[in-house]
Amino acid sequence: MVSCLASVAESVAENYVKKIGGKDALRVFRALRVLGESTDEKISEYTGIHLNTVRKILYELYEKRLLFYRRERDEESGWLTYYWRIDLSEFDSHLREEVKRLMRNLKEKLKYEESNMFYVCPHGCERLRFEEASENEFRCRVCGEMMEYDDNSKVLEGLRKCVEELEKFINKE
Repeated sequence: MVSCLASVAESVAENYVKKIGGKDALRVFRALRVLGESTDEKISEYTGIHLNTVRKILYELYEKRLLFYRRERDEESGWLTYYWRIDLSEFDSHLREEVKRLMRNLKEKLKYEESNMFYVCPHGCERLRFEEASENEFRCRVCGEMMEYDDNSKVLEGLRKCVEELEKFINKE
């Protein structure tokens, strides 16, 4: 199972990449995740994005310190080949801010889930708090089916675990 923090880090990184360079930048970033260290030519071939566009994106992401490269000189031709890779080691400050925002939202959700009892439609039409469900005589407002009590203990457990993991990340130095 992917940890909550790893999932957040990946999501934040991808959103940041998309903000920097749009959908093509996100495609390049995801290609590097799949390919590992790779050349601009291989990335272009993998994504179908024009080579000059790939190079522009790689340099933009390098300037933001999301990517790094190493270069090798071909002994015969003298040409330099750049091998690009993702390196999020300097991405920590962006990640910390996003984790703080997410943790505030998760704590609100946890408080809401803890302080309410829920009923759910067996067909998945809607989930209502006890007060709303009782006003509708425990019938789904969409399909009319009798609603069932929704045991949210697993949701609460997942939220608590995630908040705890995020708090550990924020509090570490």
